[in-house]
Amino acid sequence: MTAGACDNEPVIPVMPEHMGRLHPYEQLIVLVLAFGPLLLLAVTIRIARKRADHEPD
Repeated sequence: MTAGACDNEPVIPVMPEHMGRLHPYEQLIVLVLAFGPLLLLAVTIRIARKRADHEPD
């Protein structure tokens, strides 16, 4: 008997690691999810710095 293998355990099917190329809309979703938060952070920092520069000390 191998480690972790019992006769009464259910067999879990293995998913393939690669399912082909992404469609163009899927690539867009991946890019938005990957870089969207970074872009939003950069815009937020830029706005905060502009506000801080215009405030009197």
